[in-house]
Amino acid sequence: MITLRLDGTEIVEERLVDQIRCLGIDMIDAAQSGHPGIVLGAAPILYTLYAHHLRYSNKHPDFFSRDRFVMSAGHGSALLYSTLYMAGFDLTLDDLKAFRKIGSKTPGHPEYGVTPGVDATTGPLGQGIATAVGMAIAEKKLHLKFPFVDYYTYVLCGDGDLMEGISYEACSLAGTLGLEKLIVLYDSNQICLDGKTSQTFRENVEMRFISQGWNVIFVEDGESIEAISKAIDEAKKSTDKPTLIEVRTTIGKYSKNQGTNKVHGSPLSKEDISSIKETLKVRDIPFSISQISIDDFAFITSKRCQNLYEDYEKQVVALSEEDLKIYQAFVSSDKTVNMCDFIYEVPDEKKESPRVTSSRLLNKIVPSSPLLLGGAADLFGANKTYIEEGGDFSQKNLSGQNLFFGVREHAMGAILNGLALCGFRPYGSTFLAFSDYLRPSIRLACMLNLPV
Repeated sequence: MITLRLDGTEIVEERLVDQIRCLGIDMIDAAQSGHPGIVLGAAPILYTLYAHHLRYSNKHPDFFSRDRFVMSAGHGSALLYSTLYMAGFDLTLDDLKAFRKIGSKTPGHPEYGVTPGVDATTGPLGQGIATAVGMAIAEKKLHLKFPFVDYYTYVLCGDGDLMEGISYEACSLAGTLGLEKLIVLYDSNQICLDGKTSQTFRENVEMRFISQGWNVIFVEDGESIEAISKAIDEAKKSTDKPTLIEVRTTIGKYSKNQGTNKVHGSPLSKEDISSIKETLKVRDIPFSISQISIDDFAFITSKRCQNLYEDYEKQVVALSEEDLKIYQAFVSSDKTVNMCDFIYEVPDEKKESPRVTSSRLLNKIVPSSPLLLGGAADLFGANKTYIEEGGDFSQKNLSGQNLFFGVREHAMGAILNGLALCGFRPYGSTFLAFSDYLRPSIRLACMLNLPV
């Protein structure tokens, strides 16, 4: 791609990608812990997304109408942090140098509320992509009421994410619901921690996603910013399906161990780092970056992002008093729902089971609060969580208040977390015997203090 500065000189974007790569491996070297393989292999993917597509405000990273990005391959946090630094978020070189240190803004895996620009806490593989499905559902619901909330949800995932069962559950539901503003960038390097993925993962990923109701786009050259950007443009044209963009990459690109599992989860040697920087023509000084690179990144994104927050504020101010009150409930951290108005007595001779009482409460308070949204993992009848006058959420009925998760407890938990991260106070139901399937999602909800 050719981008010209105001003075007519060309910005060589590949140099910006290489700066991201080198900052990332410097972080891992300083910590003597981390995953350099994804930093070196997937840097062109993340650069292309942030430089040419993602709508964000680095000064107001949490503004509600921003595009969401979920680093489902959470072990690649060094890649995300170096990209966020280049993109002008509130991170310093000292923050990058403190990578993986307790109390730093750059923990080992991305943590929401810790690092500016991180939209979801990730780590357990598959959780991120499933959480993103919840975010995409939230966009559908919010856009119906507030048209200016029209964000895309982007995900970077790897082979490990797609091996985990939760990703199959969540992506199957996403295809069924036609979540066209969900775009997953798949870092397809065919290597996992123990070796080649062919040892355990030989399925046709393209046909798997097509069968689930997704568009699939393949990018052969994972180094091509132009090809990756063109694929994202094509994905954004979808009107009825989510999109998987499979990008063929080389794990640990330019390392002496590139293309092998040896570069997956271990720091590089000093000699290897020097060799990589020599190949990329980057100064062999840790955390060295030119101001020109920072300025070029800002220049590339300025036309797309410079007025996003201001335009958003104008839309909010223009809301009616009633709609503004509803909207502020979504944006606020206060998710209080008043239940005190619903009190009733049951005669002793007509004692009822707790799930019947629960059903009475839900059917009273859910219709009265736009924050509440939920459903069941194929157990509406047994758990009595169906909202009788709520309607069923589907591709054809976005106003529906009943979410049918199917027999997908694991995905249900992560999807609820995604809904909560986008302003809802969601609920899901299953039998206690199946709660172990939900445990990773429950753990993350607790870590994030989400009202699920």
